[in-house]
Amino acid sequence: GGYPIQRNMTVLQALAEAGGPRDTAKLKSVMILRRKQTKKVRVIKVDLIKSIKASRRSDVTQNDIFVQPHDIVFVPKTFIANIATFVRQVYEGFLPPLDLYLRTLLFYN
Repeated sequence: GGYPIQRNMTVLQALAEAGGPRDTAKLKSVMILRRKQTKKVRVIKVDLIKSIKASRRSDVTQNDIFVQPHDIVFVPKTFIANIATFVRQVYEGFLPPLDLYLRTLLFYN
């Protein structure tokens, strides 16, 4: 969803404003989609794991960049989360009709 940005808000702070990352978030590969010019988009990859570690040490967060108006922050799922989604889709979409078909065959034979 859309969220208002504050002055000097970083990507990590914007993620916190949105409710924080889910357990399935791949924080090493966060993408910032930033409109560069009309019809051009710049993609910036940010490793928020490094930003989190730096903020715990009170270091300057070099890996965390400032959010600009109209930026889109995309946090991808981890590989395991993608596999879980795939398995759930297969189970919910393919297996129930197959199960019904096999039960029907066994019932009428």
